Amino acid sequence: MPSILAPWMFFHGLSDDPAVAAAEDWIETKNPEVAATWFRALLRFAAEEDPIPLPSTVSLWQSYLLHRLFFSTFPSPDEGKEWHRALQGGLAADLRRLRPLYHLDPAPLLESLGLRPEVLSPDFTSAASTARGNTLLNQWLSDRLTEVARSLETTEDCAILADLFTRAFRSMGSGPAARHWVFKWEGPSRGLAPVIEPDPITVADLVGYERQRKQVLQNTEQFVLGLPANNVLLYGDRGTGKSSLVKALVHEFGARGLRLVEVARRDLGDFPLIVRLLRRRPQKFILFFDDLSFSEGETFYKDLKTLLEGGVERRPNNVLLYATSNRRHLVNERFSDRGWPTRGDEEDDLHLEDTVQEKLSLADRFGLTVSFLSPDQELFLEMVGHMAKRAGLEIEEDSLRRLALQWERRHNGRSGRSARQFVDHLAGELALEKKKVDLR
Repeated sequence: MPSILAPWMFFHGLSDDPAVAAAEDWIETKNPEVAATWFRALLRFAAEEDPIPLPSTVSLWQSYLLHRLFFSTFPSPDEGKEWHRALQGGLAADLRRLRPLYHLDPAPLLESLGLRPEVLSPDFTSAASTARGNTLLNQWLSDRLTEVARSLETTEDCAILADLFTRAFRSMGSGPAARHWVFKWEGPSRGLAPVIEPDPITVADLVGYERQRKQVLQNTEQFVLGLPANNVLLYGDRGTGKSSLVKALVHEFGARGLRLVEVARRDLGDFPLIVRLLRRRPQKFILFFDDLSFSEGETFYKDLKTLLEGGVERRPNNVLLYATSNRRHLVNERFSDRGWPTRGDEEDDLHLEDTVQEKLSLADRFGLTVSFLSPDQELFLEMVGHMAKRAGLEIEEDSLRRLALQWERRHNGRSGRSARQFVDHLAGELALEKKKVDLR
């Protein structure tokens, strides 16, 4: 086995991992002190890191290693490209070093600490079996990691293992973009922060706007497949499901490599930095600007214009922009922009028409513009019925329609958001009535 001081060639992050160093030290020295370091790292992993649930045949130690292998940042193969031979050779060499660690029997380490092997049983480390967050993502990752675990159990040839790992990395990527599907940009100092529990809405949850949904889904599928695709502006009335559709895309295409990065309007100027972080990743990234609009006096729209047109920093092929807005032209145009008199100070712009055109042409720079109008009564009731069915509400259809129309008149009018608010209210009301009956 290589010396414990030798650097890892491919999995370089393991060089600084205390549990891995302790396990290698234990194999050579059987020192109880390093066993304690190893044990503490496993407990911290089970309690704090929200591990992906894996079959009981995969020990907690093996789960720890799999998480370190795939959710630390390592070189990832681009789709359709071969890795450099040096990378493939480094991967095979590291896998030869990894196999004895992966098959390490935890019992002697625990016994050296006066502990029984059951202390690391699935029942004891229950946190490792109930990962929070995106259920679909967790299941998909669990399936991928289980395949890798099975290969490590049954395959001794490290060249074959290297090919298997290459395919796994090509499918999953590595680092945070493998562990999470949704991120928020939190500025240059904090960078990309994973969203642990993203909105669970799926395309199947949406109703109405079939034409608009088809346009956005087709454009996104082209993007995921590496085909030409456009930046997208979804605009229209409030509450019509524009943002919900964008959020649902990641659950539709996440297993195929799509990632969603929410970026605030104030951070548009950070685009070059964001691009440098994403450019070499194998996944496809949608930069999502929600409820995008610009007030008079703001200059953020100039950053967006540069971003859409391309400047010194070219937008890479694995990045697109999707924005939602209640305004067709994104920028709030004033009467003074048209040269019409106002009660305030007069605008003194020698190039007034250029200013107007610059503002109004901003939306045109999105390759695909999709409009959403408030639903008519029948579509609103269809939305309510669909949501109520998915929520499992037991109520007569006539009563549901009558209550929905009352809600529409008394509250926020007709929209997808209003339909959701009504169904949530009704679900709580029915559940409360049932509780009162049960308590009698």
